[in-house]
Amino acid sequence: MMQYFSVLPLALLGFFPLCAPAQVVEITVYNRTGLELDSVAFENVFLGKLSADTSVFVALTQGITMQGEVPLFRPVAHVEGKPKQPLQLKCSTKSRKVYAGHYALDVRLYETPAVFRLYWEPHK
Repeated sequence: MMQYFSVLPLALLGFFPLCAPAQVVEITVYNRTGLELDSVAFENVFLGKLSADTSVFVALTQGITMQGEVPLFRPVAHVEGKPKQPLQLKCSTKSRKVYAGHYALDVRLYETPAVFRLYWEPHK
């Protein structure tokens, strides 16, 4: 009978991690480009179509790499009539992996006659 009482605490300790709340990164993305963005994506996260002046909410359980207060990887999207955006390679300078928190981000547009690029800005 004593064996059952000594095994019970160990069984309970094994069960508690399953009851712990999951860590989630919640991100609200606002399209502030004035353009309709199709197939919006960044760092293995696909957001899909994002019309001008709309937003989308995404919850990530695998975490996200941040650089300062914005994601390390710039957003990319298909925009009709615009050149394809350059690929961005991972750089770990002052970046960190975040597994919990809430972020509100604006997708902005930097455009010159030779360059078309989307970038992040904290939502205001």
